[in-house]
Amino acid sequence: MALHAHFDQASGLPGPQPFVAFRFVLYTDDPQPFDGLSHQVLVHAMINTSTVPIGPAYLPGAHGFERSGSVSAKPVLLVLPIDFATLRWIEEQRGGHGGVTFYFDWNVLGHPEAQSQALTNAPVTLAIGGTPFPVNLPQEVWLQILQDVRYREVAIVEIPLIEDAENPLARSHEHLETARERLYRADDRGVLVACGEALDVLANARRVKLSKEYGYEHLIQDIAAPIFDSDRKAERLGKVLSGVRQMCLSGKHDEATFEGRPIPVDHNDAMLAFLMTSAAISYLEQLPLQDIGRLGTAGSRARSRRRTRGPRSEGAPSTQAPVMPAAPAAQAPATPPPVPAAVEPSSAAPSEGRGQGDGAPKPARRRRRRTPRRDGASGADGSPSQPPE
Repeated sequence: MALHAHFDQASGLPGPQPFVAFRFVLYTDDPQPFDGLSHQVLVHAMINTSTVPIGPAYLPGAHGFERSGSVSAKPVLLVLPIDFATLRWIEEQRGGHGGVTFYFDWNVLGHPEAQSQALTNAPVTLAIGGTPFPVNLPQEVWLQILQDVRYREVAIVEIPLIEDAENPLARSHEHLETARERLYRADDRGVLVACGEALDVLANARRVKLSKEYGYEHLIQDIAAPIFDSDRKAERLGKVLSGVRQMCLSGKHDEATFEGRPIPVDHNDAMLAFLMTSAAISYLEQLPLQDIGRLGTAGSRARSRRRTRGPRSEGAPSTQAPVMPAAPAAQAPATPPPVPAAVEPSSAAPSEGRGQGDGAPKPARRRRRRTPRRDGASGADGSPSQPPE
């Protein structure tokens, strides 16, 4: 004969002393039911490698163990009192990571239904056998119990998500669910990785490869600016979401600090990344993003050239083109020196005819006069040339 207990669920009961209620379904693998008249249950808890005794749990009244699958089998409620000092110790050991495992050492004093004369003390085990048997409460269940017993208030934030298969952010829900599961398992770095993948769904939907020149900030600006009809609002939203994504990247890319150590990631970082990413996805889902996939990358690259500093300097001459011609106009008074050269044809002709006599043909003089015009028709010492005597 073997008596078994199948764990169903756990909850917290508020009061002067915190109580944790465990609901079990009792059954036996013996053909004859077993009448349990008295139960003795001792419980201890284990967090990581630390163990603490909790004390006895109470199951008042007599409870029978029926055959597995019997319609008459009813769940029973086993109540475990825990004082606040023990709860504080458990929370110190847990450190915001993972759940709590309770071990039940359970014995029942009773007799088979056919033999009502002799009492038998039989242990209660799980279906796999062994005692004490463990009951593992995951992190989300344990946090709810803490809230139920008024140990600590926890703010529950509802973040609405849109169930629309055509929305490009629909696949983000899968990554958010992965992040939530990792958060409850205290996989802090894995939470950041999943949150980063949830944000990158938007870049994949638009078929954009992010780089230093065109980052997530520019992607959000390109998408949101036409919707908001405000470049400033889109720019600020892009900076916010880009900062969230940059934080999530520290989970995948183990960046090093000045001392050569990787960036530390703790449970608070994971919680912050999860809440901000969920809020970001919820915010973006409210925007009409169904058509961003067919916009292509041309618009994004054009906006990238307008925003990056390098291309902006290349476009500057076009905006300053009307100012550039004004510079020569301002320097016009500095160029009159060539004007006297234009009034010197009489002196230039003799100088250019130097060494050829007075009867030199005029065409030759004209040809030579045009050639040295840069000399200003002056001599080597800067004075006007004199005709030969």
